Amino acid sequence: MIYAIPVILGIAVVLQGILNRKIGGAIGLSSAVFINALVFLALSAGILLASYMKPQLFPDFLRVPETPWKNALEPGGASLWLYWIPGFCGFLLVLGVPFAIQSIGPSKTFVVLVSAQIAFSVLLELVIQSQWNPWKLLGAALAMAGAYLVAAN
Repeated sequence: MIYAIPVILGIAVVLQGILNRKIGGAIGLSSAVFINALVFLALSAGILLASYMKPQLFPDFLRVPETPWKNALEPGGASLWLYWIPGFCGFLLVLGVPFAIQSIGPSKTFVVLVSAQIAFSVLLELVIQSQWNPWKLLGAALAMAGAYLVAAN
C-alpha cells in the first residue's frame, strides 16, 4: 500500500509537467509557475494551520514542534540557508519539467529525470551513509542504460 504513494507522485509529476506546458503555451510558463506557487502556498498554509489546530490528526513528521525556531537555531541544527534549498528545487522542477517536455518530449524527460534521481540518491547513500550495495549499484546502472536507450531514440 505504501508503494501507492510514489506511484501517485510519479503520475502527478508527469501530469503537472504536461499541463504546465499546455497552460504555459496559453498564458506563458512564468504565469503557470506563479499559479502553481499560489496553489502550493494555499495548500501548504492549510496543512500548517490544520496541524497547529488539530495536531493529533497528523503523524509526528507533519506536526509542528512546540518551539520550531528554537530547534532550528540550536547548535548542530540545519543552517537557516538550508531551509531555502527545497523551495528552490521545487521551483526548478515546476519551471524545468515543462521546458524539457517541450524540448525533448515527456518520455525522455521523465526517464532521464528518474534516472538522475536514482543515480544521485545512490551516490548520496554511498557518500553520506557509506552504504555500499552492489545490487543497488547494478540496478542504478541498468536504469542508466534504460534511460540511454529511451533518450537515444
